[in-house]
Amino acid sequence: MQQHRFKWILLAVLAGVAVAGFLLWPDGEEKVPASGSQQVPGVKSQEFAAGVDDAVALESAIKAASPAEYPGLLDAVLELKNPATKRRVLQLLMSDWTRREPEGLLVDLDARELISGSFGKDWMEMAPALAEGVRQTGTAESSSESLHELLLFAAERYADVDPQAAKDWANQYLTGEPRDAAMASIVAELAVASPESANTLLDELHSEDGRRDAARSIAARLSERNPERGLAWAEALPQGPERLAALNGSLEVMSDAEPRLAVERFQSLGKPEDFAEVSRRLAENLALEDSAEGVRWAESLPPGMARDEALAGALRGWAISDPQRAFEYFQAHSLDAAAVAGVFEEWAAVESGDAAAAATRLSDAKTRAIAVESVISAWPLDHGMQELDEWIDQMPNPAEKDQAAAIMANTFALDYPEAAWKRALKIQNADLRQQALYAAFSGLVIENPQQARSFMEKANLPEVDRAQLSELLP
Repeated sequence: MQQHRFKWILLAVLAGVAVAGFLLWPDGEEKVPASGSQQVPGVKSQEFAAGVDDAVALESAIKAASPAEYPGLLDAVLELKNPATKRRVLQLLMSDWTRREPEGLLVDLDARELISGSFGKDWMEMAPALAEGVRQTGTAESSSESLHELLLFAAERYADVDPQAAKDWANQYLTGEPRDAAMASIVAELAVASPESANTLLDELHSEDGRRDAARSIAARLSERNPERGLAWAEALPQGPERLAALNGSLEVMSDAEPRLAVERFQSLGKPEDFAEVSRRLAENLALEDSAEGVRWAESLPPGMARDEALAGALRGWAISDPQRAFEYFQAHSLDAAAVAGVFEEWAAVESGDAAAAATRLSDAKTRAIAVESVISAWPLDHGMQELDEWIDQMPNPAEKDQAAAIMANTFALDYPEAAWKRALKIQNADLRQQALYAAFSGLVIENPQQARSFMEKANLPEVDRAQLSELLP
């Protein structure tokens, strides 16, 4: 289930960010259409950006803009036709955005890719601009998780459009672990173009984590072209963490294309525990083709993490076609509580009311909490909020009701901000209420800042909460 993926990424950074966006590079004026830029739902352009009609004005606007205005400016910059001009203005926007609000930039990039699939030809200019913007911010010294994520994002997209240039960039500007982290995806693209150089490319990385990540990436990319060739490359590596990472990467790709072949290879490679991370995906793919076969294979594994993961995957795959039967299997067996998450996510996607009722009837508190969260996170957008709201109201345990309300407010802050706001106001736990109000109010600001202000003024909020929310208003 990916319908709420962007929202969870956005709301994960809302503790310090309102709305945000993206890029920087440095030539020739040209006109920008007054309208026609594509909007990204949840990342709305500021109105003034549509009126910016030349590159010089865009540069001035970028220098004077707040981070909340960057998404609209990016829409305008992407309309520029002159490549040199676009590179220069993109570089300016990217560097400012990375320096001032890397969390928001990451949100905007992910949102745009989730909605459009990719930036297509724009990445030819955007990837090096983003890479340079991240580099200028000081990734080698920074401990910011957002900057690290941006570094990997930039390296992957740069490698997609020009892997050799991306490699040269990483070698010139990055050192130590940041360099190896970036190189992991870069060398994988180079290995696809020249498989015989894969081992040499791997030897260019020095940190243990970097070599392990690169081995996995290379094996996965080779397997996308030819599963057997990718697996053979992984098997030929010396015994150790890099070989295990490569085997897992190859098996994961193989399981998507040919799950039965992947099962054969899985069983011939060694201890199942070495491949616990891929066993869930493999069992899910098997169960998608034949639920009974997926469950049988998972049950055949020896007790341990690989078996637990495989059973969770098999139940998710089974739940896509028959969630009720998958749930009954879960109830009849002593499975880890985490295995119920996939069942309820898939169940809620097709029969939300039945899934909700079953979740609240579970007797074990831990299992019930996981099931309730799974139902809310997978609740279909076209079902609206009324039924979900009524279900939460009927929960008898006050603490569990607060937790469910907070999950609901976070999950639907962008799609149904008013409903999320009203639900957040009902939360009794102060910490949960504050976080949920912040998320919901962010969605209200994105949709209509004036209405958001009105909602805040009418609510009976502590002064500390009011002050925090006011910071989100333009």
